[in-house]
Amino acid sequence: METIGAVMTQISKGKSGSLVTQPKLSDRAIKVINEFGDSVSFLRQNNPNLQTQTALYKERAFTSDKSPTIGAVREAYGEKVCNSWLFNQLEVINDFAGVKSKLTEGQMKELAGMLQAEIFWMKISEFMYFLHQLKMGKYGSFYGVVDGMKITESLGKFIKERRDYIFQLEEEKKKEKRKDMFKGTITREQYDILKKRAKIDINAFMELFPNSNKSDWEEWRKC
Repeated sequence: METIGAVMTQISKGKSGSLVTQPKLSDRAIKVINEFGDSVSFLRQNNPNLQTQTALYKERAFTSDKSPTIGAVREAYGEKVCNSWLFNQLEVINDFAGVKSKLTEGQMKELAGMLQAEIFWMKISEFMYFLHQLKMGKYGSFYGVVDGMKITESLGKFIKERRDYIFQLEEEKKKEKRKDMFKGTITREQYDILKKRAKIDINAFMELFPNSNKSDWEEWRKC
């Protein structure tokens, strides 16, 4: 696999060695660069060791605004850098599986390219969480062979699980929001008790009608 320095040199220069004009970056790509710095810094900060970390903080892995999508990484640093990141992440599966037949460098490069096209919308933290689950045997064993098809099939299952988990988080947020909306309100039973007290207690009346005054209370009692 090419070193990251060699990758960046090839990106910044054309065949003749002259500098290539870079296209204007979108806000999301600029955000990635502002957050992680150059490509070398990005790769160091998002190394494969974080795969287990994403499992410790699962919700953050799926919701953090600081975790860019694979597509944003590709735009910010280029196809080859994004390929390098994916390659490094996948290489851990080769090492961890403990089988004789592993993905070749060519197969991993091809798989990394496919992933850029298919899951460009996925956060890098989500992808690292998926690989952690894969190592944990969540999607079965490799049975002596690290197979690219096995990885892509497992990824398909994870995408469905991801959708359900995000839906669950959104529903929980809606539930909490509804609770906040009713904070400070009272039940019908509490209202009836307060209304009875208000006939003889102006403080109870003011609790029922916060913007009222003493004259309003006296008028309300008559009615």
